[in-house]
Amino acid sequence: MKPPEKNPGGPGGSAIRQAAVLALIFIAVTIIAGKMRPGGVSLVLEPVKPQFTHDEFIRYKLRVRPGWLQKQLRATVFSAQVVQNGVPIRTIGGQKGIRLSYDRGVGEWEGDWPCPWNAPEGFYEVKLSTEALPPAAGSLKITARPFEIIGRKPAPFPNGFAVLTVEDLTDLRGIHWPGPDGKKGDWRVLVDWAKFIHADALWILSADSGGYSIKPPDDHPWNDRAVSTIRALGAECHRRGIKFGVWTMCYLIGGSPDRSPNYAYAWEYNHGRLTDDRNRPGRRAVSILDAKRPHDIAQLVSSWAALPEVDYVGLDYIRNALGGYEAADQFVEEMRISVPPQWNQWSKSERMLWVARKKVARKDAGFIDAWQWWRAHKVSAIIRTIKTAVGTRKPLWVFTLSWDRGWQHGQDPIMFRDAGADLDAIMLYECDKEQFDGLIKDWEGYLRAGQVNLLAGDCVDWVLHQRDPAGPQEFKRRILMGYHHLNRNGPVKGIFIHDLFRALRGRTGPWGTRGWMGAAAQVIAEIKGSSS
Repeated sequence: MKPPEKNPGGPGGSAIRQAAVLALIFIAVTIIAGKMRPGGVSLVLEPVKPQFTHDEFIRYKLRVRPGWLQKQLRATVFSAQVVQNGVPIRTIGGQKGIRLSYDRGVGEWEGDWPCPWNAPEGFYEVKLSTEALPPAAGSLKITARPFEIIGRKPAPFPNGFAVLTVEDLTDLRGIHWPGPDGKKGDWRVLVDWAKFIHADALWILSADSGGYSIKPPDDHPWNDRAVSTIRALGAECHRRGIKFGVWTMCYLIGGSPDRSPNYAYAWEYNHGRLTDDRNRPGRRAVSILDAKRPHDIAQLVSSWAALPEVDYVGLDYIRNALGGYEAADQFVEEMRISVPPQWNQWSKSERMLWVARKKVARKDAGFIDAWQWWRAHKVSAIIRTIKTAVGTRKPLWVFTLSWDRGWQHGQDPIMFRDAGADLDAIMLYECDKEQFDGLIKDWEGYLRAGQVNLLAGDCVDWVLHQRDPAGPQEFKRRILMGYHHLNRNGPVKGIFIHDLFRALRGRTGPWGTRGWMGAAAQVIAEIKGSSS
């Protein structure tokens, strides 16, 4: 016999149904009123990729759930602190953390953090501040994923590596220069001098963008050596046991303004006025924002890298050569610079002037730090373009100015290494003794031995050594100081002698070519002896 069925329509069933309906209504009303959040609030803070190099912005995104809260908070700016080993880390310009603003296009908050100069490699945590959330948000579940700063490993070079440079575009097929024996010879004397000072490599300037006479500038924006000349010189170097490299002038252009390539040029600031470098006589700086120039350089350098006679390819003036104030708007936006309230009402020229005057005044250390890092970041992107074209076929070197570790000119050896530079030739010239000592102090403590393949180099020029009575010996002293002190705990990778053309045709004083090249041979022998 079946037990009697309960009457679903009786008084008990009706009460149950009524209670359930009331509960559902209460929950719905409570949710709408914002007093109960089923499942709480979920915030996920994560990097756009797991690893970053030193030349990059560390970029983060924040997702907020549920959707009603996301919509409510769209005008809110979140902040997150970067921490390593429990210690909060500040970055460029004293920036404390990551500020994240809502992007309607992706439906998430986004923010970035410029990687600090030579930041220690390893993992970093981020801690999200919840102060921006309303008190009634409900239970919180926060997921904050770490990021890692990594460093690129450059191509290997032997310790005590020594280079002789030739910074001249004279047609080698017509030269008659004296060799170490005093007798004039053809282009092979370049290799004779490299052998004389026991250099491991000969590097020669092989292109710039000045002196057009045949081809239209936009068709072929180079005054460059014939490939046959490069191959012949490289083959002679190889025959005699010497490596061979060629380089180009990147962001400085010579010749007449009306024959200049069609690039975007830099804007300078002099005597209270802005001037466009496009119309500047003599030498003009291409803007680092120009889209075409990196690809023109990459195409040329890649063609050299394909030659079996070429061992290394190089870049000079790979920097914001002059001015750069045409980049004012982009710099302010990307580095989140605080600007006057009327900024958006100003003309472009007025905004450029504001940045130029603030930079020249040098009263705001955070602003200067941001300006220097941002330019190095932009130039690093250019190096990446060139290195991508060259690939791993040949090592890539760069010439870097030495003032303030290169920062004053938008250069940094760590950032350039990560962007693709395998060797960094540090130019220790155009300064007096006091300035030179300050320059060395700038570098001490910044780099550890082994971080970057550095070469310390000085210029054969008595006038640039203030006509020092010691002449070539002062030249030797400065190279050795750089070799031993650009790193904080050991010598750099090697040295370079700049340059043979100056030694043969330049301001050598009473010592002549042999006096300076003899000093070059001495310093090379000394560093090779200490590195063996």
